[in-house]
Amino acid sequence: MRIRAAAAKIRLAILSGGLLLQACTTDAAKKPEAEQAPADAPMVAEAPPPPIGRSIYHCANGTDLDIDNLGSSVRVTDAAGESIDMPASPPDSRYRYVHAQHAIVLDGEEALFMKPRGGPMVCKR
Repeated sequence: MRIRAAAAKIRLAILSGGLLLQACTTDAAKKPEAEQAPADAPMVAEAPPPPIGRSIYHCANGTDLDIDNLGSSVRVTDAAGESIDMPASPPDSRYRYVHAQHAIVLDGEEALFMKPRGGPMVCKR
């Protein structure tokens, strides 16, 4: 049963990463001109970036994460007191942060935290 749960978490992380990557690509070159938005069309607003400052996120596995969002980097502290400083990736991002084998994606009220020796954790503010 644990193997199925771990496999489901891994599939979720892979799908989430794939969706993030897919959202970053454009198909404008493939679309006929009639389907492309005109140059003067209004831009669709992106979701606002996560708030700057400290927030506590409660994860589905019962763990709490203390996330101090500094804008160009975040400091993630877990319940055991281990802190990881992660710079934005890419540097101008305010949603994705990576350091070595740790990564976090902040999306509205949710965070997806990935670390080695543990499956991805879905957390809510």
